[in-house]
Amino acid sequence: MQVLDSLIVDNLEARILAPQRLKTLLRGLLDRARNKTEVNAAKAKELRKKLRETEGKIERLYGALADGTVGDTAMFRRSLNNVKAERDETLRMIAALEKHREVSRHLLTRRNIERFAEAARARLRHESASLRKGNMRQLVSQIDVGDREIRVSGPHSGLAEGVLDSGSDPAAGVPSFCTGLVGEAGLEPAKA
Repeated sequence: MQVLDSLIVDNLEARILAPQRLKTLLRGLLDRARNKTEVNAAKAKELRKKLRETEGKIERLYGALADGTVGDTAMFRRSLNNVKAERDETLRMIAALEKHREVSRHLLTRRNIERFAEAARARLRHESASLRKGNMRQLVSQIDVGDREIRVSGPHSGLAEGVLDSGSDPAAGVPSFCTGLVGEAGLEPAKA
């Protein structure tokens, strides 16, 4: 079992945890993040337009009050509160989109990928067997042992989760952030 563990860890380090290989494996995630950023930018633009319209409504309501054309102050207050609530919700949605855009832009940087690779190596060599096993499960979902080769495969999501959580302590355990990605990491067979 120790020999098998060692072969698998060596294979992961050499073939998967090399920063350039990680970048290649995560290229789809990067493309998806870029597309989502573009979609969110378009949504934010529409929301800013809606915000300008909502602020115009508020100005018109105050203008009507200042002109003395408002007869029912209770109705005015309800209308003003509704429009202000609409404005506040629009502002909240814009802020959420902007925050997501900033986070997406900085998550899969070269430095984060390098940090993840370094932390993953440390996690895979950790002295606690249960911690090593948990960290291995992040990267490996299936191990097929044959007469002449060992085939190791795992989900892209394990790699993505690790890169996204690349600032954590190597002894902290498996990152719990989930990106929702699925797919095989494309590990190549290791020779037994």
